[in-house]
Amino acid sequence: MKIFSLISSVAILSHLTPGIEAATSNYRCRHLVLGSVTIDSIIAHTFVNQKDKLQYDWQPNQKFATGAFDLDVKDVNVLIEVDMDVQKKVLDIRVLALDQVFPCKPTQERPNYNEPLPA
Repeated sequence: MKIFSLISSVAILSHLTPGIEAATSNYRCRHLVLGSVTIDSIIAHTFVNQKDKLQYDWQPNQKFATGAFDLDVKDVNVLIEVDMDVQKKVLDIRVLALDQVFPCKPTQERPNYNEPLPA
């Protein structure tokens, strides 16, 4: 009985604890493959700016914030948007370029952009 209670407590706490960093994969957005370093950097930067929102009751997989980053790719301005939950898990990534929105999907491909955000 004690083991069951301990397992239940751990399961509940894992859903309530903010700030657990989820492993991030690379994402393909049409011709651009974003690396995990870039995505994790966007998430970290967004969390610093959104820490006042942490006082509210956020559920796992509920959109907590959207981080954005401008990038110039072959003379085209690209806006990368990352939706995340309170556990820093990626919910959605999209790229806005040339007045179009391109959804991004996880991939094992090698990234062609994998740099942290500039300080």
